[in-house]
Amino acid sequence: MRLLRRRPLAVGLAGFVLLVLVGSALAAKPGGGGSGSASLSITDVSAAEGNAGMTAFTFTVTLAGSTKQQVSVAYATVGGSATSGADFASAGGTLLLSRSARTKVVTVQVTGDEAAEATEIFQVLLSARSGATLADAAGLGTIVDDDTQVAGPV
Repeated sequence: MRLLRRRPLAVGLAGFVLLVLVGSALAAKPGGGGSGSASLSITDVSAAEGNAGMTAFTFTVTLAGSTKQQVSVAYATVGGSATSGADFASAGGTLLLSRSARTKVVTVQVTGDEAAEATEIFQVLLSARSGATLADAAGLGTIVDDDTQVAGPV
């Protein structure tokens, strides 16, 4: 009778361990399993601001790896030392990528001025993705000041 108890228990434990391993493998796959090994990344951009008007900072979002489904990802700008509305125009939305459209661009307009100031930064953040993981979720925008400090009379 003891052997009969041990055998079902051993099978039960083996089945439990197998279930845990299979469950962990599914949870580790991008998109909760079934979406292959697709991942998203965004580039960084560094450019001079210009003296007037707007300068386009173009960030590229790339879908890498394999996927059989459409991938979506939300994006939004976040100020750092650069201020939304004064140094750049805020942007946000959703991008749709697929096997046939592996790259999309996010354009952020940077405001040019003639004020001598330090280099400023902002970010374009990716979030709320579906169908892929986020390999690089933050695009750094570096606004390089192209104005010089004018010395006053001595």
